Amino acid sequence: MDNVDKKNLPEVLKVLVMSPDKTLFQGEAITVSCRNPVGEFDILPEHSFFMSMIDTHIDIQTPDHHKTSIHINQAILQVSHDQVIILIDVQEKEAKSMIHNLLRPDEIMQPDKQTSKPLEKKKNI
Repeated sequence: MDNVDKKNLPEVLKVLVMSPDKTLFQGEAITVSCRNPVGEFDILPEHSFFMSMIDTHIDIQTPDHHKTSIHINQAILQVSHDQVIILIDVQEKEAKSMIHNLLRPDEIMQPDKQTSKPLEKKKNI
């Protein structure tokens, strides 16, 4: 990493934590820490694509070093292109389908305020 221009690296993750009935967290983070059946792990900017069932907790540290902790029983986490989507209290099959149907997670995190168009979902072929 010494040869990489650190100015071009993303410094934050865009995080969305949702349950079936509400959004629990939406914003930027410098780390997301969780636990899965293998153990504790952290998600940092530039993390590769990753999907996992998680349990017990989600700890989110924001750029201003504020820590948000969310206690859970079960959730599914997906990391892709510095975006973390966590769906709480859904079954694994349902969660994977919900994540798959999100057209562009970045639009969910940063909707286009100019067009105000509703988000479209992928069509099943």
